[in-house]
Amino acid sequence: LAAQDTGPSADLARLPCARLRALERPRQSNLLRFAIRALDLPMPSARQLAELEGIAASVGTDTKAKVAWPGAEARFYRDHVYLMRPLAAFAPQPMQLTKAHDARGEHGSLRLIESTEAGLPDAWARAGIEIRFRRGGERFTPLGATHSRALKTWFQETGIVPWMRARVPLLYHDGELVAIADLALGDAARAVASSGPRWRVAWTEHPRVS
Repeated sequence: LAAQDTGPSADLARLPCARLRALERPRQSNLLRFAIRALDLPMPSARQLAELEGIAASVGTDTKAKVAWPGAEARFYRDHVYLMRPLAAFAPQPMQLTKAHDARGEHGSLRLIESTEAGLPDAWARAGIEIRFRRGGERFTPLGATHSRALKTWFQETGIVPWMRARVPLLYHDGELVAIADLALGDAARAVASSGPRWRVAWTEHPRVS
């Protein structure tokens, strides 16, 4: 499912398992079939649908379970089922993002938009911001925070789904993690004086992350 939708389709792409468990089994099947059809995904077989229902019936706070069928899959996280197209293989390459050039790739599309609110300094946007992806061990200081925290911890606290964590673009300036896509701005950006405008990040054309 491309893009982080906020309309009705987003509600169908991320269904609470508790909502399914509250229904009789035939109505569970009807709801799942309706959601899959509304998302324009291929329909699973009866066996795959039964497997999906079985996991949803017993899922706890967290699980790595997945049910896949040609052209679609269902993943589970924090007692929700996510209906989506299969994720393509991901081989990220470092790239630069400036106010004049977007950064497009397997991760989606990143661009900078001028903002009057908190954002990246103009000097950084002109010189270029490095785009990297998670390797492990990264630390991040969110806007207004006094101490850094492990990026892994930030992902967990924010509810970023595990299968997207390696695909979230990380913005670096002078070797420091200064923003997590358009999800969070680092405190380093606030601390830097800028004679020009500020720039906010817009991340589009990607599967939902939470």
